[in-house]
Amino acid sequence: MKKKILFIITQSEFGGAQRFLSMLIPHLDAERYEVLVATGSTGDAHFTDHLNNLKIPNTTLKHLVRNPRPWHDIRAIFEIKRLIRNFRPDTLFLLSTKAGFIGSWAARGKNVRVIYRIGGWAFNDPQSWLRRQLIIMAERFAAKWKDIIIVNNQHDLLQAQQFRIRPRNNVLLIHNGLDIANLKLYAREEARTKLGLPLDAFVVGTIARNYPTKGLKYLPHHPEGYRQIVLSNVKYASRYLKAFDVYVSPSVKEGFSWAILEAMATGIPVIATRVGAAPEMIIEGESGFLVEPRHSDDIAKKIKILIEDSALRQKFSIQGHQAVLRKFNFETMIHDVEEIL
Repeated sequence: MKKKILFIITQSEFGGAQRFLSMLIPHLDAERYEVLVATGSTGDAHFTDHLNNLKIPNTTLKHLVRNPRPWHDIRAIFEIKRLIRNFRPDTLFLLSTKAGFIGSWAARGKNVRVIYRIGGWAFNDPQSWLRRQLIIMAERFAAKWKDIIIVNNQHDLLQAQQFRIRPRNNVLLIHNGLDIANLKLYAREEARTKLGLPLDAFVVGTIARNYPTKGLKYLPHHPEGYRQIVLSNVKYASRYLKAFDVYVSPSVKEGFSWAILEAMATGIPVIATRVGAAPEMIIEGESGFLVEPRHSDDIAKKIKILIEDSALRQKFSIQGHQAVLRKFNFETMIHDVEEIL
């Protein structure tokens, strides 16, 4: 008999958690698993369209929304209860903070195993002290409704221990992994042409949603010696990576950045803030540069170093690519998740 897995994710746009699912589900054995993906109603539906293209069964939870809205949140609990009753999953696999809390609440009293994968604790977002403490308390309280919590970086694992976020069984670390052979990228010239960039410019780029956590305001405002560009709502943005000479991640909070991983795999030298998994991904001065968050001047200094030192750029390119192959490969990630399933 097939194991039935119900995945619930808060937003229908394509972010890190959605990327994880889009990689995992097609590699689950259809002879062993039956899956259903339920997405919240917030977002641009890009992820939902992607699921449809892959012919992955999915449905929309009308009342599951990203921001706290008590009336919708209560109704979302009952939506999920009905879905559990109708689909009858063996495992409820929750992704993102809101889905994690509401989904595990809805599963109370049900004969279903609850797995919660968090791609970066929400209490690390820029916010007031009081709001941060409330989120920590909520995660700690809701952990007792979950069987396993999966984190994707050592920092989040240590914070789970620090704040006593303890599910019924265990908190497990599974790094993100990338299937380098199947990366879909535009060639450098094509990517630059599509973006309207000169072929001979030195281009520093980043790929991020315009959320405060991404720290975009900390990118240097007065670039010297390189071209800076801002585009919005670009689908499949990672396909343009080869347009960049240097990739910068200015985030003030991250879990495990897919964009950094893709840049390293593509051979783009990376400058990243020392948040989330970045210190696990990058060896300072060997495979990239690490800077403290909110330090625009430090980012600018590192950019200048890389503009002037082509040998260092080449070193970061090679070492970053090798790090992905050795430590963050796709097969290991899929294997570790399937072991839990």
